[in-house]
Amino acid sequence: MVFRDLRFRRCIFFLFLGIVFALCSCKTVPQNSEGLWQPVCAGVDRMDLKGMEKSQKFSVVRLDLRKGNFIPVAYHNSFDDEGRVFPVSVKTAARETSAVVAINATPFSSISKWNVFAKVIPLGLVYSDNVLHSFPLERYCAAVFTKSSDGIRCKILETQREFTKFLANEDECQVLCALGGYWVILNNGKYGDFKKIKDYRCALGTSESGALVYLLFGKNASFIDCAVILEKLGCDDAMQFDGGSSACLFVENEGKVCRKIERPVATVLCFCSF
Repeated sequence: MVFRDLRFRRCIFFLFLGIVFALCSCKTVPQNSEGLWQPVCAGVDRMDLKGMEKSQKFSVVRLDLRKGNFIPVAYHNSFDDEGRVFPVSVKTAARETSAVVAINATPFSSISKWNVFAKVIPLGLVYSDNVLHSFPLERYCAAVFTKSSDGIRCKILETQREFTKFLANEDECQVLCALGGYWVILNNGKYGDFKKIKDYRCALGTSESGALVYLLFGKNASFIDCAVILEKLGCDDAMQFDGGSSACLFVENEGKVCRKIERPVATVLCFCSF
């Protein structure tokens, strides 16, 4: 009887923990989250969220490509003949382009381990100004921005090898820019399968056929944490940009969110007014 009583109490205890866990998860993104968005400018809103853990924080920017008078720009310094480029800070890129919002994008490898200002090599797709600066890598994903009669839209590619299809159809749909990331973390509402490694994160999500774009900065977050936040905010698809010490999100009139020291990066996705 004593054994059964202890087992019963243990079941009740773990059931209680499960309920607390579920309630905390719900508080991360309230069901009626629409009222939590704070306007930045026409077509752009921002929301700050706290995660389940004390040190876990998220900043999300939502851009409606149908309403705002802005255009996506893949910003970077000039590439040399060997595909290398001097890195640039997100804040500098935002200032140079008069961006409303900017976020670091393509992962890269550094030529010098100790000199953060030495040239870097992007790992994957970089396309801007009708030039393919860095070739696609099959194992990584990408965000492609196009313009057609429907307006500007964003498409997340699960593999960068799909990018050639967009260039082949430019008569119907103009490619404005394309930037590679790491992996797709949300595909048609389904989460990817990743290890729960916590770090600084940057992600991009889309909904309404690419008309709505979400840019996320996360502190002490895993890939799945980012996917859950974006899915609860309405995203159908999402991908991971370069994170860690590279993670940085800039919002006009509100400054940047990043680690204590901002690291220069290979490319920056900017949304500029026109």
